[in-house]
Amino acid sequence: MTLPQQTESQRRGMQAADIVALALSKVAFVNRVATEVDIGVDFMCEWRSDDRPTGKMFNVQCKCFP
Repeated sequence: MTLPQQTESQRRGMQAADIVALALSKVAFVNRVATEVDIGVDFMCEWRSDDRPTGKMFNVQCKCFP
């Protein structure tokens, strides 16, 4: 069985998404959107206050440049 190969661009994109998710997690609850469905949104987030949800939602699209 052969595993799927990743391109350099895909690898960089995944690393960029990890960095964005880490930064966002300091101020919001972060939920990744499945990559199989490309709707232009990588994360659906909710602002938090004192580790409690605020009900204020926002979407994030992550882009990576070489």
